[in-house]
Amino acid sequence: MSKRSRAVIPGNPALLYEILTGYDQLGEWMPGIAAGKLLAREGDLVLAELELKDSEACRFSMECVHSRDKLVVWRPIENKIPVVEVRWELGVASPGQCDVSVTVDRRLSMAHLAWLRRRLLKPGECLRALRSHVSLFLPDLALPDAEGEKILEIVETQHGLTCWLRGKKYKLVPVADDQTG
Repeated sequence: MSKRSRAVIPGNPALLYEILTGYDQLGEWMPGIAAGKLLAREGDLVLAELELKDSEACRFSMECVHSRDKLVVWRPIENKIPVVEVRWELGVASPGQCDVSVTVDRRLSMAHLAWLRRRLLKPGECLRALRSHVSLFLPDLALPDAEGEKILEIVETQHGLTCWLRGKKYKLVPVADDQTG
């Protein structure tokens, strides 16, 4: 069973490609992902590990195949999750705009029914999250949503808090009480 979504997102394919292949940062923006980790890279082939949110230590490894600025394919190596493949296709829609499609191929079985509610399997939510994350890299672009424009985002990851402000990333580090003043 396949589900596909497509959108035009501000930015160029190179920027979106860098975001999609930034495996260590996937937990900062991808719905359903708590953390990601690059394990190995050899040319256009990557091995990465993802940890799912709201799950008792559910981690899985995946092989990733890239075609610079055009295609990113993720395939889980283990059979723990019902996803067979996630395919991101990138193209130029117009100057400064990227045509992005994401297709999630999955297997359905009685054992995988609980996975249907997970945000990991919803391409539309993944595209909306990617669009929001891209806006953090384009400080001149503020995407309006129901609450207004997003110029600041604070994300909690397993490594602590990360703050994005007008396209710049900051790691928030606690200071001792005696240093505040």
